[in-house]
Amino acid sequence: MLFSTLWESLRPLASVGTRVMGLAAAVTLAVSPQARAQCSGEFSGVGVAGISGNGFGWVTGWDPDGAGPTPELMIVGGNFKLADNVLVSSLASWQPDPNLINPFGLWAPFAGGVYLGTAPGRVQTMQPVGTQLIVAGEFTRVGGLAPQGLAANNIARYDGPTGVWIPYHTGTNGAVFAASLWNGQLFIGGGFTQASGTVVNGISRWDGTRWRAFGRHVADPDTDPPTYAPGLPGTVTSIAVLNNVLYAAGVFAFPGGNELHPLVRYDAVANEWFPVGTQWAPQNPLIPWPVGWSLHSAGGLLYVGGTFTGVNSGTASGIVRFNGNAFLPMNGGVFKFFGVPTVYSITLSPANEILIGGDFEFAGVSMPVSARNFVRWTGTQYLAPANGGTLGPVASVGIFRNQAAVMGPIRRIGDTWMSNISWFDGTVWRRLGQGFNGAIFAMRRFNDRLVAAGSFFRTQFQVQAAGIASYDGELWTTVGLGMTYGGGTPGIYDLAEHQNRLIAVGEFDASGNEFMSNIAEWNGTAWRAKGFVDGPVFAVGSLNNQMLFIGGDLPSYGNLAEFDGFGWSAVTFGTEAPVWAITEYQGRLIAGGDFELAGGIGCTRVLQWDPVTEIFGPMSTGFTKNPPPNPDNPATVRTLKVIDGVLYAGGDFNRSGARVVNNIARWDGTQWQPLGNGPGFNVWTISKLGDYLYAGGIGGANAAYWDGTTWRNMRAGTDGPVYAMETLNGKLHLGGTFLTADNTPASYFAKWTPSFNVSITQHPQGTLLCPGSNYQMSVTATGTGPFTYQWRRNGQPIDGAVNRTYTVTGANAGSAGSYTVLVSNGCSEQISNAAVLTICAVDFNCDGFLDFFDLLDYLGAFEEGLPGGDFNGDGFIDFFDFLDFTDGFEAGC
Repeated sequence: MLFSTLWESLRPLASVGTRVMGLAAAVTLAVSPQARAQCSGEFSGVGVAGISGNGFGWVTGWDPDGAGPTPELMIVGGNFKLADNVLVSSLASWQPDPNLINPFGLWAPFAGGVYLGTAPGRVQTMQPVGTQLIVAGEFTRVGGLAPQGLAANNIARYDGPTGVWIPYHTGTNGAVFAASLWNGQLFIGGGFTQASGTVVNGISRWDGTRWRAFGRHVADPDTDPPTYAPGLPGTVTSIAVLNNVLYAAGVFAFPGGNELHPLVRYDAVANEWFPVGTQWAPQNPLIPWPVGWSLHSAGGLLYVGGTFTGVNSGTASGIVRFNGNAFLPMNGGVFKFFGVPTVYSITLSPANEILIGGDFEFAGVSMPVSARNFVRWTGTQYLAPANGGTLGPVASVGIFRNQAAVMGPIRRIGDTWMSNISWFDGTVWRRLGQGFNGAIFAMRRFNDRLVAAGSFFRTQFQVQAAGIASYDGELWTTVGLGMTYGGGTPGIYDLAEHQNRLIAVGEFDASGNEFMSNIAEWNGTAWRAKGFVDGPVFAVGSLNNQMLFIGGDLPSYGNLAEFDGFGWSAVTFGTEAPVWAITEYQGRLIAGGDFELAGGIGCTRVLQWDPVTEIFGPMSTGFTKNPPPNPDNPATVRTLKVIDGVLYAGGDFNRSGARVVNNIARWDGTQWQPLGNGPGFNVWTISKLGDYLYAGGIGGANAAYWDGTTWRNMRAGTDGPVYAMETLNGKLHLGGTFLTADNTPASYFAKWTPSFNVSITQHPQGTLLCPGSNYQMSVTATGTGPFTYQWRRNGQPIDGAVNRTYTVTGANAGSAGSYTVLVSNGCSEQISNAAVLTICAVDFNCDGFLDFFDLLDYLGAFEEGLPGGDFNGDGFIDFFDFLDFTDGFEAGC
C-alpha cells in the first residue's frame, strides 16, 4: 500500500521530529514602562450651600420663552463662580427639581456668563423685558471667553427664544448699576462718564442704535448764564418712574450747595436734573453722607431706600415714600441697635406688599417688629418675615414663581445655614445647595476619624456644626455643640491630642452655655474651658503627652505659654512676637513664628526649648528673607511637622543663613536643608501620603507634592489658600478658603485620591497555532483604574482591539507576529512584553505539539484523499503536497 511505502521512506524524518511546546516558541521582549504623565491623583468635593462670593448682586424671576413650554427660571447675577455644585461665571439659573429628587433644586450656568477680562465679571442689575433679559454691571464680555461670546462693555441683553447675546453698541466706560424703561425707552445709570463714546455722566438713554446723553445739571452756577454739563453730578444706583417723571437715586453733589443728595428728578421742560428733598442726613457721625440705594414705584407712590435718617426735617430711617409732592413717613423706617440702618432693595410682592431688604434689625417706631434685614410693609404697618429674617444683609429682593427670593451676604435664616441666597417656597426658606459655608483652618485624626475646624457653621451634606466637625470618610457628625464667638462664627486655628483628649484653640468664647477663652478641651461628651488667655491662639501642642503648650498673639503670656493644671503662664519669658506653630521633636518643644528672640536668646523664626533645663536655643540660623522684606511682610514660620522622624518647617522664607530654602525646609540635626526649589508658594501645612510629601499654602497652585526630586502641582491646584492637610483611609484631605480644586467644585474642603502608575502583573503569552484555530490572549494590570487597552501586532494598532483580552480567530499566515498591549489609566501607561504567535501548518492535528502523530495524521489524510491532504492548497492532492509537508515537518516550527 502507498502508506506503507511512504512510511519506510519517512522513518528517518520521524526520528528527527521533536515535541515542541507552544510556550517554548514564544519570545519574550522586555519593554520598560513608558510614563506619559506623572501620576498624581484626583480631587473630589462639593460646592456651596447656595452661591459663592459676597452675595451682592441681583435676583429676579424670568421666563425665557414667555408662554412657551420652558418654565420660569430664577436668574441670579453677581460676582461668583459656584452655584451649589455648578461652575458658573457670575450668572446662573435655578429652579426647583420637578422630580422632587434634589432638595436643593437645579442650578445651571446661564448664557455663558459674564467676564471682566478673563475673570468672572460682576452683575449689578437685571431687567426682564418680555423674553429678553437686560444684564448690566461690570464686565467686558458676555457668553464666554474668546473665541466664544461677544465683547460687551457693562451692558447687554439676552434673547431667550434664540439664546443670543446682543450688545448695546460700545457700552459704557464704567459700571452700570441701574436699568429701567420709561415711555418704551431704556435708561441706565451708574458710575460711568461715557456711553457709546459720548459724555453722559452717570445716566444715559438708548435711542435704538446708540447711547445718548440725557438731561443736564448746573456745573458752574457762578457764570452768567450758568454753565451746564450733561447728565448728573454723581453716581446713579437706581432709576424709577412716578407719574411719568423719571427719578434717580444715588449720591449727588450739585455745585453751589453744601448738601449731598440721594434722590433727584428729571424736569422734561427744562431738560434738567434737580435734587428732591433736603436734610437727608441729620447730625449723625456714623453717616458721612446720605446714599440712595433703591427706588420702586407702586400704587402711585415712589419708595426710596438707602442710607439716611430723615428728610425735610422728618424722621425717615432707611426708607421713605414720596407722592410726587411730599414725603410720607413709614412708621419711622428701619433701625439697628448699633450701627447705621440701610435699605438696599425694594420690590412689590404679588400680594401687593412692599418687600424691603437691607441691613437692619427691626422696623417701625409704633409697634416695632423684629425683622433682621428683611421686612414686609402692608401700606400701614410692618410685618415680620418667616423665621425672623436673615443673618446677614439682604442686597436684593426678587420675585420668583410668586414668592420672594433674597440675595446678599446671608449666612442663616432661622436654623438653616446657607450661602448668600434663599427662596421662600410658600412654607419655608429653602437652602439652595450643600457644602461648607466657611473656612477650614485645622484638621487632625482623632479616634480614627478626621476632625476639621475653622470658621464655619455647616459642613457637607446638611450637617450643621459650629466651627468643628468629625468625618469618617463618608459622613460628617457634630463634635458636641462646637464653639461660637460673640454668638456668631468662631475661628478655630489648631487642634492637638493631649492625654487622649482633643484640644482646640483659636478665637471663640463659648460652647453652648460654657464660657471659654480661646482654648477648649473635649472630654468625650462636651467641650470644657482649658484656662483663659487674652488673645488669639494660633497653635497648640503636647510635649511627652505630659506638658501642654499654646502659641499665638499673647503678649501677656509671652506668646508661648504652658498649662500648669490651673492656668497658663509664659514659657521662660516667651518670645517678643507671635508664635504660629508648635510641635515636639526628640523630646524638645519646637516653635515657629514671627519672633527673633526667645527668652532673650536669638532664635530667628524658629526655636527649641529643653524641658529639663527650661532654656531656649536657636536651630541653626533660623529663617530669613533675601532681599530683606518690608516691615509689613517679614519672614515667618507657619507650620512645623514631624513625619517619619524628620522635622519639616514651612512658611514665608527663602534663606537659612546663606542656604536657599524656599518656603519649606528639612532639619538634618544641625542645619535646615532645602527640598528642591520649593513648592512655589508660602507653606501653611505639610503632610505625607504614600511616598510623597505634600504642602499647602498661599500662592501659585496652593497645593503641591514632593516626589523626592521635584515639586509638582496637585493637578491645577486650588483657587484659594490651603491651610490644613490630613490623611484618612488612604486619602489626603485639604481644608482652606478655596472654592474649587483642579477646577472642580470643592468648597473649603477637598478629598485627594492618589493615583498609582499602571503596572502589568500578567503579560500576554505567545503560542504555536495551526491554521484555522482560535487563541485568546489576556493582560492583567494593577494601579488606579479605569484602564484602557490597545492591542498591537508587530507594533501596529489592531482596530477594535481595546479590551483586556484579544482573540485570534481562524488563524492563518496573517495572524503570525509579535503581539503587545498598551495599558493606560490616563496618567501613566505601560506596554506589555511581546507574545509571539507562530502559525505552524505541520502541527496537523492542532494539539500544540509537532510530533510523530502529526506525521501519521497527515499521511492518513493524504492516502484517503481528504481535503487536508492538499497541503499546498493548489487544488490537487499529489506528491508535491507530500514533499511540502515533509519539508516543513523536517524544518520544524
